[in-house]
Amino acid sequence: FAIVDADDDNLNSEDNRAVENGEVYTADFTVSSDSILVSGDDDQVVSDYYGIVEQNAELDTNDDDVVMVQSAADQEITGETNFAPGTELTVKVQSQAQGSPFLARPSGIVQPDGSFSVTQDFSDVAPGSDLTLQIRRNNNNVGDSFDGMVEEGDTASVSISDQTTDGTTVTVDSVTMSSGGFVAIHLNNASGTVIGNSDYLASGNSEDVEITLDQALDGDATVVAMPHKDTNGNEEYEFSGGSTDAPYTSNGSAVTASASITVDT
Repeated sequence: FAIVDADDDNLNSEDNRAVENGEVYTADFTVSSDSILVSGDDDQVVSDYYGIVEQNAELDTNDDDVVMVQSAADQEITGETNFAPGTELTVKVQSQAQGSPFLARPSGIVQPDGSFSVTQDFSDVAPGSDLTLQIRRNNNNVGDSFDGMVEEGDTASVSISDQTTDGTTVTVDSVTMSSGGFVAIHLNNASGTVIGNSDYLASGNSEDVEITLDQALDGDATVVAMPHKDTNGNEEYEFSGGSTDAPYTSNGSAVTASASITVDT
């Protein structure tokens, strides 16, 4: 690849045609026949088109053009840009009210499709707080700033009793989720292997939720029930360690309940 500095004074001198935003140009890339990369006596030339555009980056907002986050940990702020994949962007987040100061600068990497995301902990920021967000690259602002607001964080609770089963299912006594989601069953402890999950459960309270395990238990075990959000709204459990369908949290830790399972064969 070749790198062109579109702000280079030499490139925009009177001896060269100025490179302007919105224009399309032709690039001829020549490899001399003297190079070991070329077989034969002729130079090899390839051509393509390129255009010059203003740098741009936008944050994803709601219908009121406001970036919404919750008063909780691991809040994801997303956006789109025309910066090249691999570019690091920073989002400067600060409170608008002087009485409750907050300032953070989470960073993220532009993905091949032009999207980017940053993650920040807002658990110590009171619901209702107004924010100002500014995208930055190399300590320079990109585009205009965005208004933001902190809303009440999602909440959940779960209970599961010690029980005797045939090892193929477990039953969660009760789960309450403010935004709906799933209940995942972990083996041994909260960081153990997920051995099953419920179907999508609507917001509110659900009782006696029977969950079929992916693999039957072959002996007595301890299981941990953990409520998860449906962050992408497709009603399919897709948590794999990232922010998609992440667990409900309280005070920075996942909401859980454990039970002893006796397998009656």
